[in-house]
Amino acid sequence: PAYEGGTSTAVLGLVCHYAMAFIIAAIFWIASRRLGFMTRHAIVAGLAFGVCVYVVMNFVVIPLSAFPTQMTYTPVRVAINVVAHMILFGLPIALVARAASRGAT
Repeated sequence: PAYEGGTSTAVLGLVCHYAMAFIIAAIFWIASRRLGFMTRHAIVAGLAFGVCVYVVMNFVVIPLSAFPTQMTYTPVRVAINVVAHMILFGLPIALVARAASRGAT
């Protein structure tokens, strides 16, 4: 039924997606306040965080959701998705957290 839900279902999906992204970024922010190396070594921490996000989303969240199809993991697909999470998600969060922590001191 979700595939036939139209605009309201699409908007709900978009809101949920960005809410999860915000929560994940907040987790990094809170952890970086307690673990200073996360901002001192923001690039490494961000890339590692991206890998962690990929693993949690693909091997915990999606399998526990009502996602209707079985996920397939090919080496190329995994590599592309891991690198995308590292560069497009983890790294920007870490760099923003580092910049914000410098402004707070």
